Amino acid sequence: MKIGVLSIKYILPIGLALALFSIAMAQANEPVLILSWSADTNVPSGYEGKTLPVLDSTITASADLIERDKFLDLSSAEFIWSVDGDAYGIRLGAQTFSFPVRQARGANHWVRLEMTLRGQAYEQDLFIPISSPQLVIAAQTPDSLLRAGKNTLNALAYFFSVDSKERDLAFSWQVDGENVPVADNEKQDELILEIPEGAESGSEIAISVSGQSGLNALEFASGDIVMRIK
Repeated sequence: MKIGVLSIKYILPIGLALALFSIAMAQANEPVLILSWSADTNVPSGYEGKTLPVLDSTITASADLIERDKFLDLSSAEFIWSVDGDAYGIRLGAQTFSFPVRQARGANHWVRLEMTLRGQAYEQDLFIPISSPQLVIAAQTPDSLLRAGKNTLNALAYFFSVDSKERDLAFSWQVDGENVPVADNEKQDELILEIPEGAESGSEIAISVSGQSGLNALEFASGDIVMRIK
């Protein structure tokens, strides 16, 4: 009798484990809806992070349905996209959806997709953080110290809603609070700072830059840095 009791005691957990495994395998083979998004803002070349949206830029959301490592054809699927609770109606095969950003920095846009394919309903949500344009001053020196002679600094613009930084952004520089004139034929996002021979080592120079979009008067940013003379 003890043997029988022991057999039942171990058979039940094994049976339960097999049942759970079967359920997990069935779920693994079910189609999975995946949403992604992108923003049309501008970033420096070589930037590997996520390009963030800003006020008045455009976000594009995309949907994919994956089953057993394969992308399913969604041309016959019915899509209902909504932004912050406002639905945009049923659209056939609307695998991508674009909309303008109406939130400011620190807020989020809530994007929801309800999709039906061959009678099966799917739904998924996205929460997209909104940023603002940013400027960073980068010095072309190995240790960020200024040396006697010419020193080159660049303004790196992030998340401006422009097509071309060179064409659509205007930059202005200040050194120790004084405006630096920029000639029309010079790169506005570049500052050439000349340090005279014999300048006091360790003394500090405050440098700032501001950038303004030529396409949107409300889109601007500034950056600053304090550098020391070697």
